[in-house]
Amino acid sequence: MRRRRIGPYRIEQEVRQGKLGILYRARDAGGNLRALKVLHAFLIQDRAGVQRALEDLTGRLKDLSHPYLVAPLSVGHDPDEDALYVVYPWIERATPFDMILQQEGGRLSFGQVAECLWRVLLVLRAIHRVQTPHGGLKLSNLVRGEGGRFYVTDPGLARAVYRTQPGVSPWDALGTSDYLAPELIEGQEAGFATDLYALAAIGYHLLEGRPLFIYDDPARRREAHRSQAPPPLQRSDVPPAFQRWLLRALDKDPRARFPDPDAALEALSAVLQEREWGMDFWRAEAQALYELRALDLAAEYVDRILRLQPGHPEAMLLKEEIEKTRLQEEIARQVTEARQRIEGGQLEAAREILREVLARAPQHPEAEALLAHVEALLARPPILVLRTSTGRIFRLEREGILGRSGREGNPPEVDLSAEDPGRYVSRRHAGLWLEDGAWWIRVFPETVNTTWMDGAPLERDRSYRLPEGARLRIGNVELQVAFEHPGRENA
Repeated sequence: MRRRRIGPYRIEQEVRQGKLGILYRARDAGGNLRALKVLHAFLIQDRAGVQRALEDLTGRLKDLSHPYLVAPLSVGHDPDEDALYVVYPWIERATPFDMILQQEGGRLSFGQVAECLWRVLLVLRAIHRVQTPHGGLKLSNLVRGEGGRFYVTDPGLARAVYRTQPGVSPWDALGTSDYLAPELIEGQEAGFATDLYALAAIGYHLLEGRPLFIYDDPARRREAHRSQAPPPLQRSDVPPAFQRWLLRALDKDPRARFPDPDAALEALSAVLQEREWGMDFWRAEAQALYELRALDLAAEYVDRILRLQPGHPEAMLLKEEIEKTRLQEEIARQVTEARQRIEGGQLEAAREILREVLARAPQHPEAEALLAHVEALLARPPILVLRTSTGRIFRLEREGILGRSGREGNPPEVDLSAEDPGRYVSRRHAGLWLEDGAWWIRVFPETVNTTWMDGAPLERDRSYRLPEGARLRIGNVELQVAFEHPGRENA
């Protein structure tokens, strides 16, 4: 029966079935397109275990923004369907590279393969920095989307399954033995070396149009990965330096492979320079990444070009554009933060941020207008608002005494008698006053019990500035500090 909903997601279309699960095109409650991968129930014996592993994976990758990576957004379980699913961003017109290989006549050019390897290495560098091996890299994990954009999909997904499910091997989870590193077959943990071996095996497949080892029996293929030397490339257009790069990445001993993504990238960079092909690729890639606002990665490409050819005119121009855009983005972030500080009553903090913006971007119209507004608000004395834990509110415009009323004399401006059955508050406990636009507190020398501000004791007969949001405590009495700024509603 055709599924119509899974969890809060409305199913629009089944895209394809894989060894791990079924991929759907779906929409969330807000109408946003999502890719929903529902894991096959027959693979899952310990649902709680794999769900925890997937949630940990999602948490590790949630703050990782990379233009080539499709990272999971969330994990869910639909009890009605008994469906465990992973949610990803939707990639329009996504075509896996196994299909692209067929469309291209079974093999790709050396340039196409080198581009592919380079981009995957950048993704591996990013995910390994957050201690997340891909652990299941295969040809269909590489995808070309709308406009020719390149993506790596399903980071860590297969690994989460085969590490948590009894009886599920890496080749069961991947559905193929074509790209398995020897150590993974032998039951060792996945790491960068494992991912590098898989990537090199993919590169071989793209160049030759067939996997490294061709046997009908998957067990014989796995044994070949463990014991047989890789067959030589039968391509005249592949430089010897690249063949050496590939053989090192395919070494049976993971310790003999490149030690980390940067080392693999630098070695591949030397191959591309030898062919005088890398410069054009890096320049085009830098421009594309700049247009996607992936500024750090674009700058990395530009810096690579300028190290090889200082003064390269297009690279110099793009470097200026990147720096200008970075400044604009940083200023926009600061202006937004200043607005939030104003709304929260933190006017002095907002003023400092806006002054910094105008030092970097003189005559910025929004920052100038906001700063003028903040200065006008600060010119009007703020009203001190003290709120007790029971909801009572005291307001002071200039000065006052904090204490408790007695039988004689006038009650203090902040009379805490009703809040203080334990009589911790002295009759004249502390003075409060406005000075130079800020509110201050001084505990009187004759006060008996300690006054605390944000967990720290206040010394008697010493002045302390009251910050927005501070909490005062005297015995069981608690007060929260806030300020009202006349005219702030016009911000």
